[in-house]
Amino acid sequence: MGQLPTGGAMATIAATPDELTDDLAQTDGQVSIAALNTPGNTVISGPEELVTGISEAWAERGRKTRTLSVSHAFHSPLMDPILTPFTNAITGLTYHPPTIPLISNLTGQPADTDITTPDYWAQHIRQPVHFHPAITHIAPDTGIFLEIGPDPILTTATQHTLHHL
Repeated sequence: MGQLPTGGAMATIAATPDELTDDLAQTDGQVSIAALNTPGNTVISGPEELVTGISEAWAERGRKTRTLSVSHAFHSPLMDPILTPFTNAITGLTYHPPTIPLISNLTGQPADTDITTPDYWAQHIRQPVHFHPAITHIAPDTGIFLEIGPDPILTTATQHTLHHL
């Protein structure tokens, strides 16, 4: 990823993917949805000037927006040049199906046999993260959510998702 050109950006916008459809369409596919964080919060990713323009337009409409501090525009078309080299680099690895239940952030549903392929892992670079669908799926059977890390980013997203159930 370090070999990719700079200039990408990501921003979180208090809007649903459906609400962002028109804005994304105006970028001719250059900006895409990077993550479904909560039912009402979506991350977009792509060229900096386009992401900034969309984010500023939503801020002017009174929606909360925040530019993310990232090195690249992950989960966007700007990642396309590394998908094949990444897939080739991990093709020689041995994959095993999980022995405990695992939710795929590519689908928000239980992982299937695709998780044991290099293509599945390459798609994590390019496709949106389905965080809130994953939380929604496991919430009925989960009593405690634990985030281990330096910032409570996912804890907050989990709380917002659970409040919509």
